[in-house]
Amino acid sequence: MSLIPRPIESLFKPVAKRALLTWEILESGVSFDLTSESVLADPYPMYRLLREKDPIHRMRLVDGWALTRYDDVEQVLLD
Repeated sequence: MSLIPRPIESLFKPVAKRALLTWEILESGVSFDLTSESVLADPYPMYRLLREKDPIHRMRLVDGWALTRYDDVEQVLLD
């Protein structure tokens, strides 16, 4: 249960999202927002950008990783 009242909490979410995406850009030069309309409409340009700039990308919004090269995915699955 959050200690912050719900109306105030809803104001912080967009700010927190922008902060996490900015952090991603500073770390890797790329931010990957799975929920953005442009990525949902056509994710392939973002996949290409990730593969070129940061093939093992830390996604701060979902606290996870995006691997975009076959060899990297294979290595993780075999480890």
